[in-house]
Formats: sequence, C-alpha cells, structure tokens
Amino acid sequence: MPSDHAALMAIGEAVTVRPGSKLFRQGDTGTHIYMVESGVVRISHDLPDGKRQVLAFRWAHDVFGMAPDGWYFNNADALDKGRIVRFHTEKLQGLLLARPHMQHRFLLKATAEISLQQHRIILMSKYDVVTKVVAFLLECCRKDQYFDSVTRILTLPMSRPDIADYMGVATESVSRALGVLERRKVIHRHDMHHLAIDLSRLRECARL
Repeated sequence: MPSDHAALMAIGEAVTVRPGSKLFRQGDTGTHIYMVESGVVRISHDLPDGKRQVLAFRWAHDVFGMAPDGWYFNNADALDKGRIVRFHTEKLQGLLLARPHMQHRFLLKATAEISLQQHRIILMSKYDVVTKVVAFLLECCRKDQYFDSVTRILTLPMSRPDIADYMGVATESVSRALGVLERRKVIHRHDMHHLAIDLSRLRECARL
C-alpha cells in the first residue's frame, strides 16, 4: 500500500553508497536494519582461519542487517554505486507493531529468504562448479538493473574472488567454468564484468 511505503520511508534514512562503502562490520552493535533501493551489497563472514565466506548478495528491495542478539554477525559492503535505506531497529519495530499487516509481509519475505538460502546451500554443496556458475548467472539475469534483455549484456558488479567465495571454490575454478560456458556458446566474455548471455542456452544448462 502507498501509505505503508510512505510510513516506512518516513522513518528511514536514505544513504548514497559507492563501491567499497562499508555499511557494517562483523561484531558491530546492530542498531539498524537496511533495505537496498539500488545497487548490490555483499554479505560476508570472516572465518577464524583468516578466510572469507560470501554468504549472499543483496539486490534492489532486499532487506538485511537483522541482529537478534544485538550485534551484526556478518559484514556488509556495497559493490556498486547505489542507494541504501537504513531504519533504526526500535523505530521499525514500533511501526510494525502499529501496522500488523506490515509485520505479515515482513514475515513472508523472511520465510521466502530462508527457503532460498536452503536451496543455495544444497546447490553450493552438492553440484559441480559449472552448474553453480550457471545458477548464479541465472539469478543475476533476473535483476533488471544489471541485465539488459535487449543487448543480452549482464553486468556483474562483483569480482571473480567474490563469486568464488560465494561458491566456496577457488577463483581459478570460476574462470574455468566461465570458459566452459563460453566454449558451449552460452556466454561471451567482453571483459571481467560484462557477459553476453544466451538466456535460453543458460536455462538449458541449469537442470536444477
């Protein structure tokens, strides 16, 4: 409802971010919840051995930054120029209590995200690297801001190491998988961040 959106924006603070902007760090006090208006945010976790695990990429309309224990469990970094709206947790809780139907929508969104994460866990743990890359590219092609359906060019704001850390594989494995797809004429690499996609061939490769 428009009135709900206006009420939500009234308690939010819009922030323009650039590539590399740090929204919060692992262990910071969790004072705000965030929503992406435009751009992409990388959610990652620093492991005890010094390695990094990329847990998710947050796109337009995604909500992130839940801190049920009062602190952020992960890091959040902007990968592209965009706008982020942040809501003070107490103000957002007050608004949701006053508008129960908005609570329901937030619950549905959270439930859908849990289901999606479960699917991603199965995908990233059980399938080969080429299939993982195919699934990832399909996910990116659903984002209108980054996939031009006319030119069929997909712009990837994340780096190869970001994608590799998301999949739990070596960066070289991602590059080899892209090479396989290029030889199959599923994609054509213009440069590190721009791919021409044959969407029908990509969907045929999925088989998930």
